[in-house]
Amino acid sequence: MFRNEELFERLFNQRHDPSEKLLVSAEVCSLVYSFEGTDVDSAKSEIKFLASLTGKSGLQLYRDVTTLKERGLIQSRDVWRAVLPHAIANRLAKRALEAIPKDTLVQSFLNSGSERLIKSFTRRLSFLHDCETAVKIVNEWLAEDGWLGKKNCKFNSFGMEVFKNIAPVSPAKTLEAIKRAANGVEGNRFASTENIHCNEFVELLRLLAYDSELFDRCVDIMCRFALSGTEEDKYNSTRDVLKSLFYIYLSGTHASVESRAKVIEGLVDSEDQNCQALGLYLLDSALESWHFSPSYEFAFGARPRDYGYYPKTRKERTLWYEMFIGICTRLALSEKHIAQKARKILSDNFRGLWTNAGMFESLEKSAKQIHEQMSWNEGWIAVCGILRYDRESLKEENLERLYRLEKHLKPNNLLERARTYALSEEHLAFDLEDDLDHTKNASSS
Repeated sequence: MFRNEELFERLFNQRHDPSEKLLVSAEVCSLVYSFEGTDVDSAKSEIKFLASLTGKSGLQLYRDVTTLKERGLIQSRDVWRAVLPHAIANRLAKRALEAIPKDTLVQSFLNSGSERLIKSFTRRLSFLHDCETAVKIVNEWLAEDGWLGKKNCKFNSFGMEVFKNIAPVSPAKTLEAIKRAANGVEGNRFASTENIHCNEFVELLRLLAYDSELFDRCVDIMCRFALSGTEEDKYNSTRDVLKSLFYIYLSGTHASVESRAKVIEGLVDSEDQNCQALGLYLLDSALESWHFSPSYEFAFGARPRDYGYYPKTRKERTLWYEMFIGICTRLALSEKHIAQKARKILSDNFRGLWTNAGMFESLEKSAKQIHEQMSWNEGWIAVCGILRYDRESLKEENLERLYRLEKHLKPNNLLERARTYALSEEHLAFDLEDDLDHTKNASSS
């Protein structure tokens, strides 16, 4: 049920004659997000242009706009007018799209000579993903030979804004248009930081990746953007946007844990060192268990959206972390040059995974596997950090197993102690040495 139904009825179903005529005027005014509502006579008059779609004169529509303003449907700011609230405006716009022939309407806007009017029209379209006519218009524009499609994403600022406006109406077709550009003759230049709209395309791809069926294709192109930077800017905003899709919470995507793990494994198992580094960067975000905050927009037109995947049970959360701890452990035990970085990522996330995520068994298993192969000093420092800062909050059984793990990982010879000292910027490990008495059990600590 339309949530503003009573207001709509009050405005247009009154018993005096002008109501039906006002409805037509309100419909055509709602086709644009806002319009200049004081100029009636000039060649660039927006109100005159809108009036032409109804067969009225500019002066007649101006009078209707004044009446609609008195009834509270149109609001004004300086010379600008807009049909509000937007819930009503969207409904009125759908009626207008049904009443005016599609081709006539589209050509009227495209031939208007006003970029501002076209942008305003496409902004309204952005809220009409559930309108068949709006979807047809957008799909025709995005087709390979369409108004926007034939540009192959070589947009000026006007074209880029229009492209972003209509993206929520047809996400799949929008992605197809981006993919054509990325795979075209000039694809390498397009999917790179040389593209003046690089950040805008990447942020748009993040929004498109919300749908699990579009995720893989979106991320594939985002990775190309992220990998195109030089060594100096490899940790640029493009990588940060990509990284946001791999958090367990507030990711903005409903892609499965398996889909995200597949992307990371594809990167870290590549022969390209830049791909491996990017994979580790994403793996680090997948292991994050403590600090989550929304860094980017989640709204996408009028499409109902949430913050993305959210584990509903402890089992789902455990499966997530087990997946990525497993990948990290595999890399840590490998012969790859990134093995040391993988061990560092695991140790950096160890405290959160133990204290906050409760991944006791997985962490114990990984720590012992790594220690069997080599001394894992970073892991011991991480365990000591938990004992220093979190032991009061841990259950007795989990504290006891942590003491056992600390004893297992503890460096036993002078060389390893020296290495550990060098690894610990705050010399945390050696500050803790006097604090830990392994003859005490957890309850007496």
